[in-house]
Amino acid sequence: MNHPSEQTIEQLVINPQSLEVNEIDDVKRHLEECAECRDIYNWLKDFYFEWHKFSSSSISVPEQVTSFVNQIFTEDPYVIELKPLINFPKREGHGSRLVVLAAQSVRKGHDRFNLVATFVSEEKKVLLRILEDQHTGLLNLFVIRQVGEKQGIALIHIPSLNLELLTNAKGKVSFKPTQKITAENWEQITAFLYLPIARISLDLGTDHNRHREWQMELEKFTVHITIQDDLFSVRISNLSKELKQISKVVLESSGGKNQILHLSENRGSGQLSLEGEVLNLRFFK
Repeated sequence: MNHPSEQTIEQLVINPQSLEVNEIDDVKRHLEECAECRDIYNWLKDFYFEWHKFSSSSISVPEQVTSFVNQIFTEDPYVIELKPLINFPKREGHGSRLVVLAAQSVRKGHDRFNLVATFVSEEKKVLLRILEDQHTGLLNLFVIRQVGEKQGIALIHIPSLNLELLTNAKGKVSFKPTQKITAENWEQITAFLYLPIARISLDLGTDHNRHREWQMELEKFTVHITIQDDLFSVRISNLSKELKQISKVVLESSGGKNQILHLSENRGSGQLSLEGEVLNLRFFK
């Protein structure tokens, strides 16, 4: 029997609009036949029901973290602060740690993921989950936005771990931790989700071996872009008063790949390692 992935089951619970109609039908039929996946589906339903109910109450966050965040990111419209959810109600039968999958699950691969940290923004209705893959040692990060909102690529920054992560279009990224992080350490960590200041698309065509230039007057700045063969350059000018700089540009090709270009003093260049006829750009503080 082919089982749907845990992520697909989760999307059915929180954002069924992200799935194709035939995919939804297939998963629902499978849930009728498979008690194991049905347990996972019911567990996730309970998880998000409790989270939505709990998010209307106060969340316990270390005072020093709150103070630090308030000083640096007060009312920044392009940064969403994600606080550690450290007093989420414990579920009977799942011990002191929340487990993403049902404790009774015995199928290979379904008992290997543990939920190690959850971060939330009550105001923006964003939830970030980090799961540990005990087989590979990798951490899987998922960004879950409010029901009905498209996931899309997300730029995540965790300053205390010196981590900058770019998810795929489904809001997921896997990474290897550079240091041992205990449960208590996670409770002291704050993550930030960066929102794009602007987005543009460039039609590259099929001939990539030529010199091309673009200049675009956007709402908050002007962008100058040059592509010569596989060398990409960008320069930002005429920034609005509330913006001091653009520090990152996320490049995403129609081929499905993406990369981050870091800017210094609103300038940057690098090798363009993407494929496709369309290049989408997102600009971040």
